[in-house]
Amino acid sequence: MSITTVINYCTNDYRFIDRCIEEAQSFSDAIIIPFCSHFFDGTEENKALIEKSIQKHPNVSFIEYVYSKKAYGTNLPITPEDPRWAHFLHSTSRYIGYLYEETSDYILFLDVDEIPDGKQVRQFLATSNYTDYNALRFLSFYYFRSASKRAKTFSKNALLVKKSCLGESALLHSKERLGTFENIVGKKRDNVLGIDDNPLFHHYSFVGSEKELMQKVTSWGHCRERDWKSMLSKELKTKPCNKESIFGLEYDDVEAFFNPMEVMIPNNKVESICQNWEKKYANYRLVNQKKIRIHLLEKGFFSEQTYNHH
Repeated sequence: MSITTVINYCTNDYRFIDRCIEEAQSFSDAIIIPFCSHFFDGTEENKALIEKSIQKHPNVSFIEYVYSKKAYGTNLPITPEDPRWAHFLHSTSRYIGYLYEETSDYILFLDVDEIPDGKQVRQFLATSNYTDYNALRFLSFYYFRSASKRAKTFSKNALLVKKSCLGESALLHSKERLGTFENIVGKKRDNVLGIDDNPLFHHYSFVGSEKELMQKVTSWGHCRERDWKSMLSKELKTKPCNKESIFGLEYDDVEAFFNPMEVMIPNNKVESICQNWEKKYANYRLVNQKKIRIHLLEKGFFSEQTYNHH
C-alpha cells in the first residue's frame, strides 16, 4: 500500500522540518506540507524561512493556503470568535493536504515536531497487519524543554488513515486528529506501538527557545484553553527537571534521538521575496477559498448544485 505523509507546519517549528522530512522519506511515497499564510494569531508567516525549505526539498509538495476569517469547507458555520476556531485551522491544514493528495492508499498525518523513527516505521509497515484497519492512532514519546527529558508516559499524535475513508466531515473537526479517528467508520486500532513495543514517533512539543515557546502558546490551536503564557513563564524560571509544572508529567533522562536545539535557524530577515512562487518552484502551490472550490468541483468531490447549496 502506498502512503503519503501530510505534515502540518509553521516556521516557528523550523528546527524540526528537515529531520521530519528526512525520516518520513524513508517510508513515504510522497510528502505534502500544508501551511497557512499567517500564524493562527493573524500575524504573517516568515516567508524567507518558508522559501528556504521549498528550495531545499524539491521532492516535497508545499501548499500555502490563505488565512481567512471564513472557514474552509462547505458546511462549517464557524467564525474566529468561536473558541474552536484555531482548532479548525489545524484541521484545515490536514484537510488541504488530503484534497491535493492524488496517489496513495493511506495518509499519515503528522505535526512537524512529531519526528518519526523512519527505520522503525518502515519495519512496522513491512511486518504488521495495518492494512486490516481503516485508521491507526499511534503512541509517541514526549519531550519537554530538553530532548533528553522524556516523559514516562506516552502521548497520542500520529494518525494513519485509509484515504478512501476520509472526507470533509472527518477532517474538519474541532477535536482535530482525535475527531478524525472517532469519525472513521470500520475497523480501527488505537494506542499503536512499534514491533519492539516502543513508540515510532518522538514528539518535541515543548522543546525550543523561550521565544519560540512563547510564540507557540500564543498562536497555536490550544491558545484559548489555558493561561499558557503565565504557566510557561513560571516554568521557564527553573531549570529543566524530572517533573514540570505545566502538565505535571514525570520525565526520565535519556540519550537524545534528535536534538532540535542543535539546529541553527538561518538569518530570517526578509530581503527579497518572489511574489510568484508557483512559477519559480514546481513543488509549491498557493490556494484560497476560490481555488479550493474549483478543485472540489473538478475532482468530483461535489457537484456545483451541492456546493452552492452549502
